[in-house]
Amino acid sequence: MSKIITTMFLSVLIALGLPSITESYYIDTVADTKGEYMVLANIYAHEYGVSAKKMKQVVKCESGWRANAKNITERESSYGLSQLNLKAHRHISIEQATDPDFALEFMAKEFKRGNARIWTCAR
Repeated sequence: MSKIITTMFLSVLIALGLPSITESYYIDTVADTKGEYMVLANIYAHEYGVSAKKMKQVVKCESGWRANAKNITERESSYGLSQLNLKAHRHISIEQATDPDFALEFMAKEFKRGNARIWTCAR
């Protein structure tokens, strides 16, 4: 029940355009389902000034909103909501890549830097 209330609270903050709350305490208690992941995408998009719609389109295309998604080939070892390719991002662990909070914040940061094209679905 507290997850639902927290999720609703964060959604209201975003809808009102109030400053986002992204302290890890709140984030860690929120995301367990697609709807909650979408709230996290909204929070990070707002925080980094990028398109939440575009982030959500990319996540849907890349992983189908599955935090445990993986794609292992000779060229890539991609994990999580954002399908972070660990062969290209050697500083990221599997644990980080499959953590929805980490993956969505990483995506928002990269979108902000103009690097959205690292995701096939963003091209």
